[in-house]
Amino acid sequence: MEEGEALAGHEEAAGRIIEHAALHRRKLPEMKEKTQLDAVIEYLARTARDNGYDHDLKLWLPVLPEQLYLEELDGYQEHAFDGAKWGTTSQDYSLEALVGLLDDPENQSQTPLGVDVAADGNHAVIGTVVSGKSTFLLTYLYSLIHRYTPDAVNVYLIDYSSKMLGVLEEAPHIGGILFEEDAEKISKFFTMLSRILDERKKEFHGASYEQYIRANGLTVPSVIVVVDNMAAFRKKTNGAYDDFLTRILQEGVNYGIYVVASATGFGMNEIPNRMGENFRSVVCLEMNDKFAYADALRMIHIDVLPEENVKGRGIIKAGDAVLEFQTALVLPSEDEYLRAEKIREHCRKLDGAWHGKKARRIPEIPQKPVWNEFVQMEDVAAMASGGVCLPVGYDRRDASVYGINLSRTYCYMVSGKQRTGKSNLLRVLIQSAGLSGGELAVVDFGGDLSYAAQAAGARYIDSAEKLQDYFSGIIPTFQERNKAKKEYAAKGVSTEELYEKMQAFPKIFIFLWDLVEFVKIADKPGEGIGTMTPFLANLLDKGAYHNVFWFAAVNPEDRTRGLSYDTFKLFIRAGNGMHLGGKVDDQQLMSFDHIPYNRRSTALKPGTGLLPVHDEDETTTVILPLYRTE
Repeated sequence: MEEGEALAGHEEAAGRIIEHAALHRRKLPEMKEKTQLDAVIEYLARTARDNGYDHDLKLWLPVLPEQLYLEELDGYQEHAFDGAKWGTTSQDYSLEALVGLLDDPENQSQTPLGVDVAADGNHAVIGTVVSGKSTFLLTYLYSLIHRYTPDAVNVYLIDYSSKMLGVLEEAPHIGGILFEEDAEKISKFFTMLSRILDERKKEFHGASYEQYIRANGLTVPSVIVVVDNMAAFRKKTNGAYDDFLTRILQEGVNYGIYVVASATGFGMNEIPNRMGENFRSVVCLEMNDKFAYADALRMIHIDVLPEENVKGRGIIKAGDAVLEFQTALVLPSEDEYLRAEKIREHCRKLDGAWHGKKARRIPEIPQKPVWNEFVQMEDVAAMASGGVCLPVGYDRRDASVYGINLSRTYCYMVSGKQRTGKSNLLRVLIQSAGLSGGELAVVDFGGDLSYAAQAAGARYIDSAEKLQDYFSGIIPTFQERNKAKKEYAAKGVSTEELYEKMQAFPKIFIFLWDLVEFVKIADKPGEGIGTMTPFLANLLDKGAYHNVFWFAAVNPEDRTRGLSYDTFKLFIRAGNGMHLGGKVDDQQLMSFDHIPYNRRSTALKPGTGLLPVHDEDETTTVILPLYRTE
């Protein structure tokens, strides 16, 4: 059939339909007029079809996924640890860690969500139970330590929630993880943190952390304290650390110390208002209603709410807008147990690849402290090289290193009955003095200090003849130092200045195995050797601030026998030293009036030392390491 004939047939059929409709008074549907937009769409569709374009393009981005992983976030792999080294080498003032995917429908974009405490200060992670707070913190920390080295950031974790954060323990950035059962260790941590804050205040000289590292580089790492479940932590500790946490929140940001805490909200039983006002940034996971979201984000009205019943879904303020986000999981895995094992393995790899300085550990007194481990501690080396304190043990209050203040010491007693640890403390003192590089002499009549003396490079004196030779040799030394001391005294220098100025002379340490036996032999050394008592009495009476220090063991039961010698009285007159074994009422060598009456008769196990009253020393009890000779 020709095209013209077909067209004529269609027109005839159309005419009959119109006549029929008119006869029966029926309205025919009108053909929709083709608009310009319809024509354009039709043209584009035909062009796309003719050229083989079959992409299923959509005008809107897909909704946020309910599950995604860090490795899927744009930019994460670029800066993350690659198995051998860290991707971030810049020393810029930034601590951004990618944690999830942020949805910005108004601008038709979905971008990685980053958390940066250096830029935005302390962060609070708020959400109901099982909303994903611990997961968010784990993702944040994992991302952080895979981007920055321990030189840049040290992390301390207080986990009073699910103990999920414990999988990070072996990373070199982690200075310690505290759980509910670590109540005693928590006080030591906060004491350490207080010292870090005070140290930085002194070191920065009024500058902020940002100004300091821009001028000096990353010589001081940032410190991030993470508290998972603030309510449980405060309840279990009876609010004992509220004031200190508030202080850290208020002052820490200026010194590179930040807090990231999780809770179900702000209020008396969660994050109290006086703390809450110091959290500049809030991450809000699922809450009970829109009013709870507004309260958490400190806003009057919120138009955007997260999808319900999706773990890790939340909202956050991004500039002036409130946007929805989805928390990323750390690693793909079949179940949570296997994921935890993978995270542990990754943290071991971080530790193996890092050869620099690790995070400062939370102080802890070992169950069986030994000298070989004690001397390896960074604080011990620092104290020994400082020249003021002689490190000897652990302060029982906070597990910090305790050292004898040499600026307030001349004659020092090591007091205790038999088998309380006097000989061990003398050995520790000898080794500690050896670290200072001073001159050491060990006077040992019948004791067992020879090995310790040899190990420290000390002069070993085990007879009256050797003692006389030693005293004869140090006469010119004392004369020279006494002359310098008199000149400084004539100028009116203070005792603190005098100690500093006398450091021009090498330190001299003299150790006595038994004080009573020593003064007895010095008084009557034996046939052919003259008495050394007048010279010894002069040294003990006038030898302070000569940069010379005496340490002697004495049994309190021998006090009466020793009082028959003036040199003994001169040695003990300052009442300075350490008493071992407890039962302080059984001795009269030192004053322990600060010890409560009900504890004054308590015996202590060997290696536990008590300190007498000191105006400037808060330490009362010292745990001593064991010095082994094998």
